[in-house]
Amino acid sequence: MTLAVVLFTTALVFVVALLAGTAAGKLARLDGATYPTALTRAATTFATVITLATVITTTLETLSAEPNPPRSPSACPFGPFGRLIGYVRPISDH
Repeated sequence: MTLAVVLFTTALVFVVALLAGTAAGKLARLDGATYPTALTRAATTFATVITLATVITTTLETLSAEPNPPRSPSACPFGPFGRLIGYVRPISDH
């Protein structure tokens, strides 16, 4: 289910980017731009739409991510690699 949603959304963003690029190129030609200039404007618009979609996706993912759980005081500061580097937990005074 999730893969289908991702593929559908990717295809939709790609089609919207193509349409926006095509419209930008056509408007540039109607404005009297040469073919290379119109192609450049179309490519710039396409890349801008893809970049905007990436920024929005990254922002939404960052905002919806769960925060990291708090670490316990006795946890190894080196994460799961503490045993590999020989970390020994300090003895508490209790």
